[in-house]
Amino acid sequence: MNDHPDPSASSDRPVRVQYPRWLWGVGALVAAVVAGAVAVLVVVGEGGSPSQAGGGVEALIPSDDSQIVQQATVGIDLAPGYQAELSVNGVPLPLDQVVVERGLNTVTFTPGPGRAFERWPAGETCLTAHLWPVDNPTAVDVRTWCFTVV
Repeated sequence: MNDHPDPSASSDRPVRVQYPRWLWGVGALVAAVVAGAVAVLVVVGEGGSPSQAGGGVEALIPSDDSQIVQQATVGIDLAPGYQAELSVNGVPLPLDQVVVERGLNTVTFTPGPGRAFERWPAGETCLTAHLWPVDNPTAVDVRTWCFTVV
């Protein structure tokens, strides 16, 4: 009779698997990358980036509290399915002077001769966008942000 247990025989003891040390390192690296990506998404989702506004807005042009030159283009980058009208310091920008890029879904304005603004006034300037979903034009949202003209 053999005193050694049969390795093919079933045992009630759980089997403990030993993983190589390098595999633990790879797992830790993957976990760190995933944690970093989640942290970035949470910050952006909470409005951590000044160019992000949420809702129907993908980006503000320029971002809130930035500095621009007197001839800079300003506007808004909208989420798909949104439209907007702009005003600067309470002055509505004429629809025939704004540029609507349907493919990019942006509404922008560049000052110049014969336009509502020939140049931006020095100091703080505020841009307001009235935006709405195309399929619900009565659901208007208003976003205002300011920048400094240098």
